[in-house]
Amino acid sequence: MERSFVVIGMPRGGTTYLYHNLQNHPEIFVPFRKEVNYFGANYGKGPEWYSGLYKDSKSGQVLADISPPCFMDPESDKRIKNFNHNTKVILVVRDPVEWALSFYSQFASFNYTMVPFSEFLNGYSYNVGQKAITVRFLENYIVNRISEIIDNFKGNIFVYHYKVLEDNPVELFNKLENFLGIGPFFNEETVVTKKINASGRRNFIWFSRLVSREGVINFLGKVFPRKLTMAVRKQFDSLSSKNSVQSRYVHSERDYQLAKERLKDQKVWVDKLFQESNYIIPVDGWREQLK
Repeated sequence: MERSFVVIGMPRGGTTYLYHNLQNHPEIFVPFRKEVNYFGANYGKGPEWYSGLYKDSKSGQVLADISPPCFMDPESDKRIKNFNHNTKVILVVRDPVEWALSFYSQFASFNYTMVPFSEFLNGYSYNVGQKAITVRFLENYIVNRISEIIDNFKGNIFVYHYKVLEDNPVELFNKLENFLGIGPFFNEETVVTKKINASGRRNFIWFSRLVSREGVINFLGKVFPRKLTMAVRKQFDSLSSKNSVQSRYVHSERDYQLAKERLKDQKVWVDKLFQESNYIIPVDGWREQLK
């Protein structure tokens, strides 16, 4: 796996949209699993399991690993570097206020009983496979984690702001092609612009829960061809997109105000990070632009 990249986060950062578009590029191989999570929750399955997900790749293709939960798992950074120090890393950053609200909407839409948003902001644990993941928002966690990821991969990481998915997705994919060192493919005709997996999407709760179970994912991968599995997943995500109906959960004005109050300083930091451009490839001295 000499040529590979990992989308390390952030969750709720349009990574499903990336998954469905990147699989169309002939020089990129995307496994049937939407989220591999080998360097996090699935690390115990071993390198042979991980390599097996790419057994159908063609010579010369860049291998994609889209695993946003790695954002909440600092151990994943070290594991990625130990596995292949040449692996490139992609990080999408969301406005902390929007991120917290979107994350809560996702959980509230899939859970009939959910803690209040004020409690959610203090930290919330959920399972990815057999591992418990805790998402944190306060005590400068978001800023610290972004900084940690950049420091661990600086010079080999592409960071962009989530808003470019709405402003200019074609430009984003062109820049990703340059970063990955692959030929041009994405343009106005080949980039799917419809939002997928947005927070306001229709939720087929029973089906979503079923296909997120590790045993079901492994079964689908063994029984059905990769392309068929991915095509079905794409159809499901499209049907449940934001264009269908509104989410079951709607934030109160108090939720918005609470997020703005408690995440204000982190929002300011993110705004400064992207004050020159929506795209950065950090190298030594990247912090200077924040002063």
